Amino acid sequence: MAKLKLHLTVDYEIFGDGSGSVKPCMIDSSNAMMDLAEEFGASILFYAEVNEYWAFKTHPKYQSDAAIMEAQMKDMIKRGHDVQLHLHPQWIDAQYDDQAGWKLNYNYWRLPFVPNGLGTVEDQRSLLGLFTKGKKTLEHIIRSVDAEYSCNAFRAGAWCIQPEETILQAMQQVGFKKDSTLAPGAYMNNGLTYFDFRGHESTFQPFPIRDNLQKRDNKGQLIEYPIWTTNMGILQNTYFLFLSILKNLDNNAPNCYGQSAAKSIAIRSSKWKKLWQLVRPQYKMLDFCGKKTAGELIYITQRAISKVKKTPGDDSYPLISIGHPKNFSNPKEIRKWLTWISTQEFISLA
Repeated sequence: MAKLKLHLTVDYEIFGDGSGSVKPCMIDSSNAMMDLAEEFGASILFYAEVNEYWAFKTHPKYQSDAAIMEAQMKDMIKRGHDVQLHLHPQWIDAQYDDQAGWKLNYNYWRLPFVPNGLGTVEDQRSLLGLFTKGKKTLEHIIRSVDAEYSCNAFRAGAWCIQPEETILQAMQQVGFKKDSTLAPGAYMNNGLTYFDFRGHESTFQPFPIRDNLQKRDNKGQLIEYPIWTTNMGILQNTYFLFLSILKNLDNNAPNCYGQSAAKSIAIRSSKWKKLWQLVRPQYKMLDFCGKKTAGELIYITQRAISKVKKTPGDDSYPLISIGHPKNFSNPKEIRKWLTWISTQEFISLA
C-alpha cells in the first residue's frame, strides 16, 4: 500500500523588493515554525536565500542581521531541521540608501537573466559562480555544528528557472543532487515573475532530470522533487477565499511589514482583475502560509491522498509543501491541518 510523507519546506528570506525586517520576518517566525513542527515530530527544510545574506554582510547597518541569520541556520541544524540553497539574483549588486532602503536590480529577477550566463566558478555574477559560492557559504556556516553537512539541494527564487538548461548544467557541475522548483500545472507571467509548468500533471513522485525540469531523463544527475499542486476551480477558490475573509486571516507574520516586488515597481491591476486572479481556475501549490484555512490545506492534501491510494506498490512518496516565514501568520490553522494529518492512514509527517 503506497503512502505519503508530508515534507514541510520553507523559503527563508525577506520580501522580494528588499523590504521587511529580518527579526520578525525571518528569525521570530522561523522559530515559531520550528516550534509548531516539533510538536508533531516533524522537521522543516529551509531554503536559505544567500544573495540577500551576502548583501547584508557587506553593509554595516545589516551585518548584525547577517550574524543572527547565521546563528539561526546553525540552530536549525541542531534542532533536527535542514538548510539548503535558494537564490534571488535581483540582490546581485544591491545598493542601500538610508532613505529609500535597498535598491535591487529587477533586470536580474529571473535566474536565467544572471548577467554573465553560465560563466565560471570564479565569477560571482555567473550561474557557476552563484552556485559555487552559495554552496560554499552554507557549508562554511553549518559545518561548524555538523561536519557531515552537504549543500546539495536547490529551489529557484520565485520559481523563475526557465529556460533552465544552463541552470541545471551549472547545478550538476557544482555537485547538486536535488531540485524542488517544479510546481506542476502552475503558471505566472505578471511582467516580473514568469514560470510556465502547464501541461505537467500534478505528481508527488520524484524523477531524474538533466536539462529539462519537466522531462524524466535517467542520465541526469539531479532528482526533481515537485511541489504538490492541485487544480482548483472557481467555486473552490471562491469558497476558500470567503472562509479566509470570514476568519479575518492575516497574510504576514506578526510585526512583519513588507510588500511584493511587483507592488514596489508598480505592476498594478484593477480590483476586479486582482479578484479574478484569486478565484480563477488554477493549479494551487500546497502552501501552508499566508491566508490559508485548515480547510483549504486539508482539501489540497486530500487530493494527494486520493491519488496515492490508486498508486500500486508499497513505496512511500514525499509530498512537498511550501511556505515562507514572512507569511507564517495563522499557526492555529496550520496546527489543525497537521492534527488532521496525524489521524490519516495514507499520510504521515516527515
